[in-house]
Amino acid sequence: MTERLPSLGSLIAFEAAARHLSFTRAAREINITQTAVSHQIKTLEANLGVRLFQRRRNGIQLTSAAKKYLESVRAALGIISDATGELTGTNRDVLNINCHITFGLKFLSPLLAEFNRIHPEITTRISYPTRFEQYHDRDFDVAVQYGAGNWEGYKADWLCDSEIFPVCSPQILSQMDLSGGPAELARFTRIHTPYFLCRNDWTLWLERAGVEDISPPSEMVFNLVIGSLQAALDGLGVAMGRSPLVDSDVTAGRLCIPFDLRLKSPFSYYLISPGEKAAQPMVRIFRNWLLEKFAGGRERHPPNIAAAAHPRALLADLPN
Repeated sequence: MTERLPSLGSLIAFEAAARHLSFTRAAREINITQTAVSHQIKTLEANLGVRLFQRRRNGIQLTSAAKKYLESVRAALGIISDATGELTGTNRDVLNINCHITFGLKFLSPLLAEFNRIHPEITTRISYPTRFEQYHDRDFDVAVQYGAGNWEGYKADWLCDSEIFPVCSPQILSQMDLSGGPAELARFTRIHTPYFLCRNDWTLWLERAGVEDISPPSEMVFNLVIGSLQAALDGLGVAMGRSPLVDSDVTAGRLCIPFDLRLKSPFSYYLISPGEKAAQPMVRIFRNWLLEKFAGGRERHPPNIAAAAHPRALLADLPN
């Protein structure tokens, strides 16, 4: 019987490559090189005498034979994993969470200690995507997204609205003459992140404040919002904050809001799940817990999602 069994390594490589439709992402997941994945697949195809992948100009595609074989391989690997977990007493559900890095570090991660205490049987694995395409791989169970809420093929639950307003360190605040109003910001370094969903935040806020676009003495530009907020925390200038990303720092006194004017964003934060995973028990458990945490006893209403932005904007807030 064992003469007909392919190596476990080649089956693992096949399953990962079939799921990602990418040797590169499969290699990253199972911690080997892309060349090693390609070799494992070629060896498996040679042993089976069947082609598993069709190489295309823009990637790879499963053959019809591979699709049928994949079902059995995936089931077999699952049985082996479950049996090993039962034997070693390490059987745990793993909840894969995708999250923008700033939201994850500033808001979600501190909350997860409570979730892990309540549900020790569920391991939470958080990933911070750095590319737009990673949200289309559907390799996550749940994700926190910033957008208009109408993602086709996903279950989306509204979490909270978002407001924008300038923030700075107590040191910078002590140097401000607040009696001069928002025009006082012209004296300080402007910090911003120029990705498209927030590149106009400064302009829009200043317009709402009744101030024409000002020319600060200098600017600092960061490709990630977390970089802009850290610069503000370090007293390097004034950044445009966004709730709930700055709420904990404001509450702790690490960041200050010099002007009591908040501009509501047209987008909100949502918890999303691929449609085929939304009904999984651990996904339902996490969703119910997070929605309860966000409710916080306050009555809030999601915005009208009919006026959605350009479709790419719905999943593209990667630098956040």
